[in-house]
Amino acid sequence: MSISFAFVGAHADEPFFKKTLDTVAETSPGIVLVGESVDVDVDEPSITIRWSIGACGEDSMLPGIQNLVQFDSDHVLDVHEARLYPFDTYMLSSTIRAANADNQTVPIRKIATIDVTSSFDVITTDLESYSNPENGTQEQASRDIDMHVRRPNEARLFTLLLFAVSWVLTHVTIGHVLLARRVSSLRSLLPHLISSGAILIAIPQLRASMPDAPGFDGVLIGERLSPGFGS
Repeated sequence: MSISFAFVGAHADEPFFKKTLDTVAETSPGIVLVGESVDVDVDEPSITIRWSIGACGEDSMLPGIQNLVQFDSDHVLDVHEARLYPFDTYMLSSTIRAANADNQTVPIRKIATIDVTSSFDVITTDLESYSNPENGTQEQASRDIDMHVRRPNEARLFTLLLFAVSWVLTHVTIGHVLLARRVSSLRSLLPHLISSGAILIAIPQLRASMPDAPGFDGVLIGERLSPGFGS
């Protein structure tokens, strides 16, 4: 029964970018950039996007441009909100311009990226714009993109649950210390020592189990978990 469920809905969902490409082909055929991969690296910090170049409409099928042509673009990420994990959000704004072999501007009609990665949700909006070249020539058509990157609600909930469990274990350890002060024999003290030692080992493992867990330095949730290590 489990194996049979694996095939249910296998063909129910249409390709992610199909609706976007169909809309461009019907309204304003031209070059489309599809971000098939979005790699968010907070430690770097950077966002790497793997773009695929698509052309919608017969007039836009330029020589040398095919649907399988890909390139990567790296963007510096502002991480001043990284310490708010898991409620950290990031914004990225960039401008992309396409040109042919003769350095003539090729209009980009649409820019779209995937909206879900392994650790983040990505919301991308694009807008037609014009860029000013450094040599002072005529303005050239380009396209602006704004990316809003946030952690999924499921990841936030899971992190908060682990955070709550760590605090409970911290208070359990404090309780062991208070109870151990009232016993006199080593045999009665041994269970408190074993339990406290196991909790001190478990708390860092819980911290490391948080999705895409950052380091302890400069992270509010890491600072709040620190009492568990000192108990």
